[in-house]
Amino acid sequence: MSDKTHFEKTVLLSLGHLGVVVASFLIPIFLSRWLAVELYGTYKQLMLIYLLAMVIGHMGMDNALFYFVKNKPEHRSLFSLNVMFFDSLVAGALCAGLCFFPDVFGQLFNNPDLAKPLPYFALFLFFSIPTQHFEHYLTVLDHIKAAIAVSFIYESLKAAVLIGGFYFFNSMEGVFLALAILTGIKFVTLAGFNLREWWRTPNRAQLSTQYFREQVRFSLPQGLTNLIAFCLKLDKFVISALFSVRQFTIYAVGCFEIPLIGSVSNTMTDLMSFDMVESRSNPERLKYLWHTTLRKVALFQVPVAAFLVFFSEPVIRFVFSDTYAESAPYFRIFTLILLLSGFSPEILFRVFARTGHLLRLQSVAALYTVAAVVASAYFFGPLGALFTKLVCDLCTQVLYSRAASRLLQLKASEYFPWAQVNRIVLVSALGAAMSWLCIAPFQLNVFWQLTMGGSVYAALLAASAIPTGLVMADEVDYLKEKVNRLLRFVPAS
Repeated sequence: MSDKTHFEKTVLLSLGHLGVVVASFLIPIFLSRWLAVELYGTYKQLMLIYLLAMVIGHMGMDNALFYFVKNKPEHRSLFSLNVMFFDSLVAGALCAGLCFFPDVFGQLFNNPDLAKPLPYFALFLFFSIPTQHFEHYLTVLDHIKAAIAVSFIYESLKAAVLIGGFYFFNSMEGVFLALAILTGIKFVTLAGFNLREWWRTPNRAQLSTQYFREQVRFSLPQGLTNLIAFCLKLDKFVISALFSVRQFTIYAVGCFEIPLIGSVSNTMTDLMSFDMVESRSNPERLKYLWHTTLRKVALFQVPVAAFLVFFSEPVIRFVFSDTYAESAPYFRIFTLILLLSGFSPEILFRVFARTGHLLRLQSVAALYTVAAVVASAYFFGPLGALFTKLVCDLCTQVLYSRAASRLLQLKASEYFPWAQVNRIVLVSALGAAMSWLCIAPFQLNVFWQLTMGGSVYAALLAASAIPTGLVMADEVDYLKEKVNRLLRFVPAS
């Protein structure tokens, strides 16, 4: 894949994710205002179970899909169906546990009200786990526009169901039943897409069985790695168990993950991994791909993170209302945690089929992170626990990076494009600080704080992007070309 093609796909996917972000943003904006704090906390706890189940559900099968499809693209439908079959088995077991032991989960989360909607939530989860690889699968097949369309349509409809369900019926059970129907349609669509090709494949049953064993053997170490990696995010479970539902809600709101940040960085690393699989025997090419990807991740994530850190309070008040203003310090720390995760080299261990080594590293990281977070929560409260998690995540990234540099055959000093990333950090931090200082003297409501502050920040970044070398010449030319093409469609006045 050429650099221009890589950049075009990154831009296209990033723009596509903007629509998903708009749809996703509507959910907390409405629910945090419509629901009582305790009821919204119950919803956040269900979403916490959802995230854990989505990690456990595929046990690495989704992550390994790109490896098998890229090596044997003619049997892509067999690989995807195997993932759906495996995920469905695990989903069935998880959902049975939720349905048969709802009171146990209510006690674990220190919230008896959690038990009532669990059976309906379990049905939604059953269809969600086997379909979570749909958009990633389309991206691997190079159906970029189809992946964007599926993601946007599904997230928009999901937002409509959540908002409409609570607004008209105010029933959490009804909302999750409707979400289960919506996700069931997605399940049928993906299954039909795969079965259409599967029926035309010779020896399909024999090949499916053979590939299934290969996929499971390849994926289980990655699945265990994912599970241990999730242990590094157990802070919310700790806070939920040790503190009240209200305190958990304040903490969970502060740990608000903006979907655009994670999805775009994942897209960039996914696109890079496809090229890396084909270039494993070329160290110089690997170094170039890795440095280019890190620069692009930094170019997107660092400016966003800088703005969120300086404007954390108006962001929280705008998205979640003034009720959750005390979540702002948590959001500031969590933004830095999210920024660190964007530079994680975990994808490299999959590219080089070294998931077992990653598993050992994550086991060590999980031990010291869980121990430190639990101790900090007990002695210093929720905010101390989150700050401790930031320190632990920083240590973990250093641990991963040392191992990843050896995979790339690089010295520690060559692993990271320090000059480029430091330049991005400096320009972004100065721009965000100046933007905040420009609007701080004025008594503005949160909407105008974000609008005016964001406009000043965007103008400062745009003015400094080319002189400071933040944006490469070919990227500027590409964007100019796209703008000119758009202007040709604008009728002359």
